[in-house]
Amino acid sequence: MAGASSPKNSSSRKKPTPAKREHRAEATRLLTTMAIVRANADTDRDYISNFEPFATDYLKTLPADQEVRPDLLSTVVCEKWGIPSLPSAVAKILIRRAEERQELVRVEHSLYPNQQRLADIPELTTEKNAMLARMNSLADKVVQYAVDAHGLTWSREDAASALSRLTEDFGAELALAKRRGHLSDEPEGDHPLVVVHGFARSALESDPIGFEYLEEMVQGTMLVNAMYFPDVGHVSMRLKHLRIYLDTTPVLRALELADEPVYEATQQMMSLLRDEFQVPLFVFSHTLEEIDGVLGGIAGALRRGTRGAPLQASVAGRNREAIDVLMKRGATAGEIEALRAELRQRLKGLKIEVVDTPAHVEKGHIDEERFDEVLDEVVAYRSRGPRDKDLKSLAAVDRLRGSAKPLDLAQANSLFVTANAKLVRASREYFREADRSAPVAHAMHETALTAQLWVRSPHPLPDLPRQLLVADCFAALNPGPELWERWVQHILRLNERGAVTDEQVQNLIYHQQAKSKLFEVTQGDPEAVQDATVTDVLERFEAALQKPAHDEVALERKAREEVQAERDSLETKVEGLEVWRSGEEAKSRRRDAKYIKLRMVAGYCGVVVVLAGLISAIALGQIHSPLSWSAAITGSLFLAVGCWAWGHRRSWKLPFGALIFAGAISALFVNVWAVVSST
Repeated sequence: MAGASSPKNSSSRKKPTPAKREHRAEATRLLTTMAIVRANADTDRDYISNFEPFATDYLKTLPADQEVRPDLLSTVVCEKWGIPSLPSAVAKILIRRAEERQELVRVEHSLYPNQQRLADIPELTTEKNAMLARMNSLADKVVQYAVDAHGLTWSREDAASALSRLTEDFGAELALAKRRGHLSDEPEGDHPLVVVHGFARSALESDPIGFEYLEEMVQGTMLVNAMYFPDVGHVSMRLKHLRIYLDTTPVLRALELADEPVYEATQQMMSLLRDEFQVPLFVFSHTLEEIDGVLGGIAGALRRGTRGAPLQASVAGRNREAIDVLMKRGATAGEIEALRAELRQRLKGLKIEVVDTPAHVEKGHIDEERFDEVLDEVVAYRSRGPRDKDLKSLAAVDRLRGSAKPLDLAQANSLFVTANAKLVRASREYFREADRSAPVAHAMHETALTAQLWVRSPHPLPDLPRQLLVADCFAALNPGPELWERWVQHILRLNERGAVTDEQVQNLIYHQQAKSKLFEVTQGDPEAVQDATVTDVLERFEAALQKPAHDEVALERKAREEVQAERDSLETKVEGLEVWRSGEEAKSRRRDAKYIKLRMVAGYCGVVVVLAGLISAIALGQIHSPLSWSAAITGSLFLAVGCWAWGHRRSWKLPFGALIFAGAISALFVNVWAVVSST
């Protein structure tokens, strides 16, 4: 079923070229490096200190007479640890710090390894192997998810490559370094991202260890990314010239019109900008008009009495998350109109100022027609309105910058912040083509900006990387306009036929897990949506809902089986004890029987000895008087009977037995007296 509606499956997967396999292997090394950087991160030192262990690891391999040069350090570290490039400025700082730690000795104008000092420093190999094992475990989890959810046969290298793509939003500069280098080509569609975003969402819900590995990878990306800041080594904590202009989606998220993890991440970004870096926030007037239009469209549909799936179909657009949140909250047309009326006031409360779009100037004006074409090619707009608005925003930022090409955020005077990664890519492509690109691009994804602010912050929040990852999982699984429209249309069609109930319609449209299943089945491809897709998604969704109950039943069954197994084990032990006891009892009975026989024999022997004594006494003429005869016969008789009674275990407590034993003892004394008196 996993591949029934899938646009791509294992059968259509092309075999990677040797170069591509090498790129994927390098991606694995880079992910491992990110994890090591994160593990060694020290919040009390600058971010370059995170790379000092890699420099020391290189120095330990050098002979004592090998001169240490920044270019060789860069080359070896990149080859061994999968880093796309190590800026020369970073290599020089690392060498200078190694000298300060006395890992290098200076001879005239050259530096050489201090092998005595380096020998005392532990190898990095052990930590590398441990982190590689964690990253391989993560890749294996992704491979299994790709099979289970998408019907795809991925290798560990495929998974590592996709995970590397996932990190790009958290490290824009690192991603550009990959593009410039040999580690990765331009993205081959968003399909790998669909898989890893789905895995991340699944791990968030049911695999805490897998999500912890993802978090390590993301935080490591954010730290490695800092190496590519143009102001490396002296990162400015002040951004006094910077002005931020927000796109529609970040503003809607700031207004809490998104899932909670998503709007919380946006609010963290704004808090860092406002409170820690004192950067003013703005929104262009044309962006405000678009926000008002989104809210107005929903309110208008509600006034017409449209709800449920028909409403979703009538207000389909790019701002899906805002629409969904308002619908899930059950907002009325009046409530949405009230929000529209107080929109400027709400923005003022968030310290976001509405400004007019700067006027056009002839000098240095961009080629808007060509820019329009690039936006269409990369972003693939479905209507002209959003494209014109994005073009206006980017052109406005370009006019505000003038001829400046800022090297870092501290030098930039304006930046457009969006949640649309394709728009960021289109902006870079156009301004590079027009020879107007800058190290700090005109547009930046809000996740990339938050990640850079987190690294620059003197007091970084430890949980922010996790928040960004969770927000990215939620935001990435919001369907695009074309996919959503086709999805809703097929749901409506099946609802009209009675194939799906109204309750199922609500779940398919509003439940976040249903959207996750939609991506599993279609892999984000609108052309893959058919009537069968709805049925497939519904089956997966209902199975996912029932999974906790099934898991609980399975746990109860397992507990019962364990109790039964323990009971069976105890019963087996009891049976063994019973067998052992029966054996011991049989042995005891045999011993008792043998003892009884021996005692009887001894008793009879006693009788024989007594009678033999009597006969001997008579034969030898030892009995002369009547009294002697009486005593001898009576004593012998009682003594013989006593021997017989002892041999047959007659108890002295019985009256007859007591009489016999008493008589036997008396007879013994009489006989002794008779013998004594006769002598």
